[in-house]
Amino acid sequence: MDAFTYEGMVFKPLRKLVGKESDFSSISNRLNNIGLTPANWNYERFYQIAKAAQADDYDLFEINGKVVIPSLNYLFEYR
Repeated sequence: MDAFTYEGMVFKPLRKLVGKESDFSSISNRLNNIGLTPANWNYERFYQIAKAAQADDYDLFEINGKVVIPSLNYLFEYR
């Protein structure tokens, strides 16, 4: 797994969510929208690039020291 760039942001794959932490309610409680979503955000394109970097099986990524989780319309900070 390699770091990759999408919309000028460098994403470092961290890990996949497993067990109870992958439950929608658990994830929702940890999300924070801090305005990280690039203007041209495209979830499908993001994961195409992640796949080329062998990181498409990951849920959590790091950018600029923040842990994030991509969603369909937003890039959320994951706390």
